Amino acid sequence: NGIQAGGELEAAYDRSTDGMTASLSLKNLVLSSVEGTGELENLSLSFHSSDTLLEGRIQSDFMEARVHVMGSAGDIKNAFSQRKLRLAAIVDSTVSNRVPVISLLPATALSFEATYDPIIGILLNDSLFSYNKVSASLTKESTGNASSEISVDQLNLGKAGGFGATLHFENLPDTTILTVRAD
Repeated sequence: NGIQAGGELEAAYDRSTDGMTASLSLKNLVLSSVEGTGELENLSLSFHSSDTLLEGRIQSDFMEARVHVMGSAGDIKNAFSQRKLRLAAIVDSTVSNRVPVISLLPATALSFEATYDPIIGILLNDSLFSYNKVSASLTKESTGNASSEISVDQLNLGKAGGFGATLHFENLPDTTILTVRAD
């Protein structure tokens, strides 16, 4: 919808009997639209998948995200497809202290951190959604324990906004903890 892009693109893909590896690199990316022009010096993505491991990383001028899963892409697909969020699943998860989807994931570590960059305003209208810095993490241990934290230091969502918001979630064998803090 009226967005023009230019830059350098490198990509690699390797598939073997024991897995798949792929990478993508964008350098000196320039996005232009009626909202303005934004530049990105570097954006790189890497991905590795096998029967027992799935790893990925995204890194750019304003963002870094990593995922490490001790399982396959099929294991992740099963976690999202086996349990639909129906009333019975929610009641069952409350009784047995199991969080739908997360309880079915294999051991997983996921992290994400981003600062706001004008290039985001070209893709998303920043009068509807903008932030200063956001971070999120999820750790699911092989024992079943899971914890997650999402924090935003400044957030604007339409006409609403807030500062210093943090959501912390922890799922242990016999208890679930949810803490929400905001200024």
